Amino acid sequence: MSKLAIKGGVPIRSRPFPRWPRISEYDLKFIAEALKNSSWYRGMGNTRNEVDEFEELFIKRHSLGYGIGVVNGTAALNLAMQVLDLEPGSEILVTPYTYVASAFCILKAGLKPIFVDIDEDTYNIDSIQIEKAITSQTRGVVLVHFGGQPVDFDRIMPIVQKNNLKVIEDCAHAHGAEWRGKPVGSWGDIACFSFHAAKNLTCGEGGFIGTTDLKLYKKCWSQHNMGREKGGDWDKYYELGENLRFSPISASLLLSQYQNFEQLQNLRNQNITYFRKLLKEIPFLKPLVEDDRVTKHGLHIFICRYYSEKFYGIPRHRFLAAIQAEGIHCYAGYKKPLYYSSPLKEFYRECPVAEKACAKEAIWFEQSFFLGTKEDIDDIFNAICKIQNNYKEIVANYNFEL
Repeated sequence: MSKLAIKGGVPIRSRPFPRWPRISEYDLKFIAEALKNSSWYRGMGNTRNEVDEFEELFIKRHSLGYGIGVVNGTAALNLAMQVLDLEPGSEILVTPYTYVASAFCILKAGLKPIFVDIDEDTYNIDSIQIEKAITSQTRGVVLVHFGGQPVDFDRIMPIVQKNNLKVIEDCAHAHGAEWRGKPVGSWGDIACFSFHAAKNLTCGEGGFIGTTDLKLYKKCWSQHNMGREKGGDWDKYYELGENLRFSPISASLLLSQYQNFEQLQNLRNQNITYFRKLLKEIPFLKPLVEDDRVTKHGLHIFICRYYSEKFYGIPRHRFLAAIQAEGIHCYAGYKKPLYYSSPLKEFYRECPVAEKACAKEAIWFEQSFFLGTKEDIDDIFNAICKIQNNYKEIVANYNFEL
């Protein structure tokens, strides 16, 4: 048995995984054309440019009636909460196992975040806990499709409809994902997407807000463009707003990236399917459950649950140190649930499953790991097997206390 790299042995992998974001000649061509032909800014919506073109494409892909490109996903979430016009102090349910913008948008709108625990099999918000958390003050729920897997709409939608709750879908991880053939974003009142550099569809920074409600769309348009009306005069303002306009240059990059989006998603899916089969041999790593009703997964993060009790009591952080030394840079993800963040501490509500995921269970593999070949996936698996076979090197003379 070869010595573990963390103990001075030769690592399984020394070459990098596929680069992300990917750059192609299409990207350069689309951007060059936008630089030459576009006005470089969105303006009042009177003249068609790359932003309009991308919006139409993305609206169609997600079965939305309307949509607007904005500067980033956080701006989309903030805008979504503002246009719902909920009574100050109203309660909005949200998972604590998500990026902070999913909860900050609630606070910024003068509302109260109520944290709801996650399902241990999917790390999505737990539908049973949603029902338990609803009070007379509850007015909405943020549904985060974590890692790219849609939430359980079959169980959640009857609950929100029964209680007349607004649904804000956070689709930052879930471009193109579908539940029973219906795209994410089209289930709720309003949907938010991110095109950050880490996302599966990216322009570096960017976002999108979509809805099937014309009234909400008009409010979003106005508030993202300084309170103006679409197609109206540049110096007439009808409500408070800000400049969240999306750049045609960024939109041109998204148009280019979208050319290969489905192809890359298929490649990720093939490699993840292969990895899942290999992991059946590893008792201490269990991938999150992929629900059969998910007809398309967003494939943004591949997450495993780590069971130290099935691996000689070796804690997660020690396993991660060993596998990272082998050249496989997976990591633990969120360090703590959101209610430990300073601005959210007053809304503390213990969520045991999320606590466990953060403290000792979750292991994240980035989507770019799965853009290569089966040999790349074999390297990940071989590193895991090497650690499994040499576990005594980790156990010996090691204090497991953090």
